Amino acid sequence: MSEQQHRLEEAEALLVQAGCRVLRPFVGHARAYHTPAEPVRIGRGVFVDTETTGPDVAVDQIIQLAAIPFDYEATTGQILRVGPALVSYEEPTRAISPESAAVHGITMERLVGQRHDDAAIAREWEAADLIVAHNSGFDRPLLDRRFPTLPARAWGCSYVDIPWRRAKYPSSSLGALLIEHTEHFFAGHDAADDCYAALHCLAYPLVLPDAPAVAQYPLSWILKAVEKPAHRVSAVGAPFDLKDKLARRGYKWNDPSRPGALAGVPKAWYRDVHADDYAAELAWLTSEIYGGRSAQLCAHLRELPATQRFARAGAARA
Repeated sequence: MSEQQHRLEEAEALLVQAGCRVLRPFVGHARAYHTPAEPVRIGRGVFVDTETTGPDVAVDQIIQLAAIPFDYEATTGQILRVGPALVSYEEPTRAISPESAAVHGITMERLVGQRHDDAAIAREWEAADLIVAHNSGFDRPLLDRRFPTLPARAWGCSYVDIPWRRAKYPSSSLGALLIEHTEHFFAGHDAADDCYAALHCLAYPLVLPDAPAVAQYPLSWILKAVEKPAHRVSAVGAPFDLKDKLARRGYKWNDPSRPGALAGVPKAWYRDVHADDYAAELAWLTSEIYGGRSAQLCAHLRELPATQRFARAGAARA
């Protein structure tokens, strides 16, 4: 151990003794997290992130894409290995909004002549059992629109599928999770860095306050979420004056006449729910929206296999 490293460790020990918390900078790269002592069933995932011209999934375009393959133990969700990032850029036909440019710092000048490698991205999808993003409801529609022929794969989301808030973390944002869950920090808003940071969070066991004796790897919740069909629930005929209550519940508005509308879904407030939450959601609609009339009869209900989770107009393929 070098003298500098020894002094750093001494300083950290003193800070911890004084009640301070020490955060270390996170640097993303390919790495091995765990080598099983015995043969296990291994799954292959791809973690994806996009930087875009703006926030509208119906019209904005992907200007930076990162896809990082990773291997995981299929029973526990333990991350085993994280591979090198496939990163590509593309010159858009739409201007980058000032708000988005302020976040990711990518300029139009940097993108001139660039194009995503469709064949390389397709190879990553072909090898994968599972695709994950930290906000799949945003990233998947953009990817489906830009790469409509990618093979159908199960989709998970490290933002909504994992009970971060039950763990009493103040936020499910990636930067906050990196600090609270792994005691690292980073700047973020580069697609590859974000993917590596999210995978680092998945590599650390998560303990919930209501089950302190049980530690589970965060990916295990994603694997459970894709085992059973989800449901897309549309509150057809909901009274207009209850729209704010629906919005607070997590419902979003779908208008079939607008670009990016959901395929096969009526003009209504809708929400995607996990299979385990489906009955509770119908009960909430029955009592809170339909005045006691059965949501099973009033709402528009659609089962979503894992390959259609987070998909939008026309891009969801069985």
